[in-house]
Amino acid sequence: MNTLPSNYSLSLQTTSPALRASATFPKEFPGFHGHFPGNPLLPGFMHIQLALDILAAANLPHTLKEIPTARFTRPIPPETEIQITLSPTTPNTYEATLNQNDDALSTFTLTIE
Repeated sequence: MNTLPSNYSLSLQTTSPALRASATFPKEFPGFHGHFPGNPLLPGFMHIQLALDILAAANLPHTLKEIPTARFTRPIPPETEIQITLSPTTPNTYEATLNQNDDALSTFTLTIE
């Protein structure tokens, strides 16, 4: 298990072929500033960045080319432990799922170059 140094907590487990990780964003995380005052929520771009950080931690290509699909179904407040799964579907394409327990928070497809 690897842990990336960052201003949020990320723990990576590499399981073939999927990558699994958990992350927690503290209430001081800069991404919460302004999104939204009085009701901080993790911005959608951070869901994507989290997936890219996981690929980087696994020493895989992680330059974003395209997001063909994205669905953000539940808000993520500070201090929420998130489970992330990245499953390869074709070369350089991953299906990403962010969950809290068994509840889907977001799902999206990433094409990497």
